[in-house]
Amino acid sequence: MPGAFFGGLLILLLFAQTQSYADRNDRASGAAALSAGITIAFISYGAWQSWWVAALMLAEASMLLGCNPASGNEQ
Repeated sequence: MPGAFFGGLLILLLFAQTQSYADRNDRASGAAALSAGITIAFISYGAWQSWWVAALMLAEASMLLGCNPASGNEQ
């Protein structure tokens, strides 16, 4: 039970981070990539398969480099 609680909390926190992007398309891309990664990780792949972990890191790096964070002074 505690593992399910903390796992759900982690997923909610990750989705909350997608709201830090300035552009609506960036937020949607972040949420879609996160949803796809979580779904596949829970259903198909083990956590310690190195190619899967590397693919998730590559997806994260591309999101961080390609999306602009919100500046806080939007109109």
